[in-house]
Amino acid sequence: MTAPTAKQVCDAAKAGDVAKLRELQLAGADINAQNEDGDVALLLAAQGGFHEAVRWLCMAGAKKDVMDKHVGATPMLFACIEGASMVVNGGVLLDGGADVSARDKSGRTALMFAAELGHPELVQWCLEFKSDPAAADVNGTTPLHYAAKGGHVDVVKALIEGGAALNAVNAKGSNAMHFAASGSSVQVSSGFWRHSLHVSGVCARALAHAPLLYAHMLKDVVLLEVSCII
Repeated sequence: MTAPTAKQVCDAAKAGDVAKLRELQLAGADINAQNEDGDVALLLAAQGGFHEAVRWLCMAGAKKDVMDKHVGATPMLFACIEGASMVVNGGVLLDGGADVSARDKSGRTALMFAAELGHPELVQWCLEFKSDPAAADVNGTTPLHYAAKGGHVDVVKALIEGGAALNAVNAKGSNAMHFAASGSSVQVSSGFWRHSLHVSGVCARALAHAPLLYAHMLKDVVLLEVSCII
């Protein structure tokens, strides 16, 4: 009898079909086999946010830190991109020993994705499992930069409390205040101002204007009038 194909396993994982996955494994399927697109079952289940399928695959021996061949993302990274909190810490990936510090090809970590997309619960879990809040991607962008640009107040607060470097700059010389201003985030910008973050640095995207002037250019003239949110 011919063993099930990688395509069958990956299709079942993509649909979150635990019963089918179990059936295929009993028939001799390799749950770590790649399909024609280079995907494996655990990556697809995590990307879809199917925590029961992810849990079953982990228990069945799936490699937790396998990387997607296209962008180098791990199941942990995909789960954070999708905001799939149950996949990350529902007794599955983090508790199962997945590498919270794994990076994709652009140097981005799970914490960076969770911060950029505004998932405070995922950010907190990543921090609890010792993800570095000061880590930077290939462009020097940190989790705090991503959160600031997106205007994610709760995430910014969690990162600062977790030890994020307020004045860290990316490759263009922009710090979190610049990102908050460029993203037109009045609340976050005000919080950074009250936190005495350096606001006189050069911001390449603002043609060398300080972030407060950049915010004014974006018509966020109420920047200094907003009460502290941090």
